[in-house]
Amino acid sequence: MMLTEEPINFALHKVEYVEMLPEHIEDVRHMESLTFGEVWSRESYMHELTCGYGHYFTALYEGEVVGSAGGWLLYDEFEVTNVIVAPCMRHKGIGERLFWHMISYVVSEGCDLANLEVRYDNEPAKNIYKKFGFKKIGVRKKYYDGVDDAWMMQAENMQQPAYLQRLERIAAELKVNN
Repeated sequence: MMLTEEPINFALHKVEYVEMLPEHIEDVRHMESLTFGEVWSRESYMHELTCGYGHYFTALYEGEVVGSAGGWLLYDEFEVTNVIVAPCMRHKGIGERLFWHMISYVVSEGCDLANLEVRYDNEPAKNIYKKFGFKKIGVRKKYYDGVDDAWMMQAENMQQPAYLQRLERIAAELKVNN
């Protein structure tokens, strides 16, 4: 059962970041329903976990799924498909650390270019992505629910020393283990 309210005495250092497993899927789907209303099917997630190019991660707090992020790594390009944190756990640093774990992993696997879409008014997410070197490259009109626009964002040259140093600086700031 996923957390539905903030735990008493929350401690960020107790959050674990691990590869998504099949047993995490239902909790991730529940998180999606709380945030987006729509959810991917269990079969879609199972495909993502077994297709060979899907790379998904979860944030666990006391064994409970409180965040998820992932996407597709094809050759040297990564397409972020989703990043989500349980509503009761937002603005605590979980999303940023989860994103760091995901990006660090795909960079270690040879990723040199990454793309994502983000709702135009999601300032907290856009700020995280900018920190990781993502820049706005365009707009997808009415991308979300046929109503809200999305920013298309991209990070490039992720194998270059400057980007690797950026990841190290972020890791030091967030106090995550490289």
